[in-house]
Amino acid sequence: MKRLIVEILILLSLLVLWGVSCHKNKEIKNVDIIYVDRLSTINMMCEFDSTYYYTGNQGIYSNNKCVLSTNGNSLICTNNSTLFVYADKEITGYDKSLSPICKYELPKEATKFAVSDNEIFYIDTVGKYHVLDIATLKDKKEVETEKIKENIIVYHYTDFLICEDLTDCSISAFFDNNKVASSVKDYSKHFVYLSDNCLIHTSTTNTSTIYLYKTVLYDTTNDNTIELPTGYGIVSLFPVNNDLIFIGSEYPLDPHLDFKMSYNLKYHQSDCIVTVNIDDYKVTNTRFTKKHEKIVYADNKKAVTYYNGEYLTYSLDKWEVIDSQSADEIQDGGSYTFESCGDYIFVFDDNSGELLNTINVA
Repeated sequence: MKRLIVEILILLSLLVLWGVSCHKNKEIKNVDIIYVDRLSTINMMCEFDSTYYYTGNQGIYSNNKCVLSTNGNSLICTNNSTLFVYADKEITGYDKSLSPICKYELPKEATKFAVSDNEIFYIDTVGKYHVLDIATLKDKKEVETEKIKENIIVYHYTDFLICEDLTDCSISAFFDNNKVASSVKDYSKHFVYLSDNCLIHTSTTNTSTIYLYKTVLYDTTNDNTIELPTGYGIVSLFPVNNDLIFIGSEYPLDPHLDFKMSYNLKYHQSDCIVTVNIDDYKVTNTRFTKKHEKIVYADNKKAVTYYNGEYLTYSLDKWEVIDSQSADEIQDGGSYTFESCGDYIFVFDDNSGELLNTINVA
């Protein structure tokens, strides 16, 4: 009798362990995983005075608490000791105690914006950019222009460098060599990096193979060209220190499906990461994920993916898993956006807008 009881207990223990293992490794396939890199989150999320703020319904939030109410949708950015919030054609600057210290009325609605000591940059609802003198709020007209290629122009303002492709209306604003805002229409070129020495941009993105061009500004007759993996569309492309990071997703097998359907694990084939050294302009790493494994963070040292109910951290040099943690907040049928800022990934529920998880990637 005792032996029978022991055998039953052992069997029950094995069943429990099997159930836990199945739950942990349950593959969720009907879910949207959307990754937004730190450049694209500039007007959505920022770190200010060691606190992370993000835009939400009718206001600015921190840790799911509304700290500043706004009229309608809002945008956010920082500059030195000021937090700037845009809503309804108005930019308000706040100090570290979130007390308003300045206010600027814009002549048009903005979709992207940035503020420097001397100027306000913004892109309006029809995709045109404006640079205002911060003292007068009037458009700056007389600026130095530099023709990089036949249709690519760089405009030199006091604080901002604006790169524009006149053919496909792609616009990017750079401040201290960092991209602070951009507007890219479907299939347009992406301006990735601009310094005193070079411009790096993509080809148009309506082809199966996307090319990455580096143009030396003092010799624009020649381009250094890198061919990115064929069949992978752009998820994000951004600099980290002296490297460029390309994150791509493979187009769905069904040719009738849009590229964005690759965000849904049901149609997902593979993601890839390509690391390019800016100086020698050579590919230093090319890595591919498994089917249903989505990249949710990357820098030039590591990458984090969502796969099979877990977040997996890989080293880029050897593509080995160096850490893992449970992703219990990801549920079948849901849609989630991953925004990276500072040393963290922030996981948002697309339906409720709620912040579900904060993952340290330092």
